Amino acid sequence: MPASGSPGAVARVSGARMLGPLGRPVVVEACPGGGGNLAFEHVARAAPDGHTWLVGWISLAINPALHPRLPHDVLRDFAPVVQTIAAPHALVVCTGLPHQSLDALLAAHRRGPVSWASPGNGSIGRLTGERFRGLAGLGDFAHVPHRGAAPALTDLLAGVMDAFWGILPASAEHVREGRMRALACTSATGNAALPQVPTVRSRVFRRWW
Repeated sequence: MPASGSPGAVARVSGARMLGPLGRPVVVEACPGGGGNLAFEHVARAAPDGHTWLVGWISLAINPALHPRLPHDVLRDFAPVVQTIAAPHALVVCTGLPHQSLDALLAAHRRGPVSWASPGNGSIGRLTGERFRGLAGLGDFAHVPHRGAAPALTDLLAGVMDAFWGILPASAEHVREGRMRALACTSATGNAALPQVPTVRSRVFRRWW
């Protein structure tokens, strides 16, 4: 996973908390690429001595359905230890772009394909975007997979991408500081981090979700 992404942040926080009980430093190693498969394979091949841990996202469960010939087996090669976080996904746009509402974004899509970024092929961000596209009856988005949420958000801030579907913590700070606008989040109720953002259960989205 990219060092600047949400898994890297969780790994660093967890590693700092483990320093005391373990009595030794925890080294966080980023392994981006392959929708997380490179990181999963690295840990699967490590010695089963408890010294190599994986901070993995939902792609650990998704990838076997997308890549049937993976060299690792999720049930055989990994043992779950603890759930670190639970977070919704958000649809965000850069405030420097013209589509600052869902209606404006959909209107732009009707004029031509809207480019949207995701953390990568097979990521939950990609699947969430595809689900919304299908439920809204939209044509193809110009989807551009990235090597994690951080590179995708960088392209969004640069105006290269029109929109981004991804885990809310990755974009929440950008939204709070006014660089991005969140158009929706996938939680059933309002999210405490961004309570003003419509949820997919709100009237705004009820016609689709």
